[in-house]
Amino acid sequence: MEIKQIWMSPSSGKNNHYALHLSLGVVGIVLLMLLLISFGIVVSFSLGLPRKATAMGLCVACTILALVLARRLGRYAVHGATVFFLTGEDRLFALDSRELPFWGSSGLQWLQATAQVQEYLRRQARNPSLPPSAWEIGKVLSLREHFGDYRVVCQVHRPGRRVFRSSFSFSQNWDRSELLLRQLERRELWQAQKPATKNRLPALAASLAGAATLLGLCILSHPAQGILPRVLYFPCLAGELAAVTLVCIFWTMHTRGE
Repeated sequence: MEIKQIWMSPSSGKNNHYALHLSLGVVGIVLLMLLLISFGIVVSFSLGLPRKATAMGLCVACTILALVLARRLGRYAVHGATVFFLTGEDRLFALDSRELPFWGSSGLQWLQATAQVQEYLRRQARNPSLPPSAWEIGKVLSLREHFGDYRVVCQVHRPGRRVFRSSFSFSQNWDRSELLLRQLERRELWQAQKPATKNRLPALAASLAGAATLLGLCILSHPAQGILPRVLYFPCLAGELAAVTLVCIFWTMHTRGE
């Protein structure tokens, strides 16, 4: 099938270093957390700060920072691996090339998988071709801009397969991204035909309130404070993890328009 146009991240060209950037990003986040924690402990000892309270503050601050950096790295991983294809028959396809390799469960298998994604992206940059695993985009259900990114929720299918609901994202910094945006807008359903999108804001607000409440209970029941019984600390900590997970899920669904 003739490829009329291909869209991919500028960093995914012939000389891209997708695997190297991801690997260095993961190692960099881990080393930064270790460095910050070590520096914080040294400073707390030098200044004679309360050790338990300082350790708790370092844990919370480093966790938040790690989540922010991991999200940015995840954004790079998604954009770097996503490819859109437009054929001569005016059919639009999309592929997350991370679906192609086997990732496994070990660090070595993860490195091998990222190297395979990198090599695939280089081949596409040299000689574009439509892979059998690409999803054809039918109807676009939602198309939103979020901090310079475009999030698209659409109906996709492969030959002989049933229709699925999937989502993709790309950056407005891509070459000819406005042309891709026009192609997606052409396939967007008319407003009257669009299925009602669930409002995720109430669930997001409830999750945020629950996370804030559980965080306060964790602080008050921590041995460094001792205001509430210590037996509440670990159950509240587990609840805080669940609440933060729900916040991330509902926030992602809200930004995607799902």
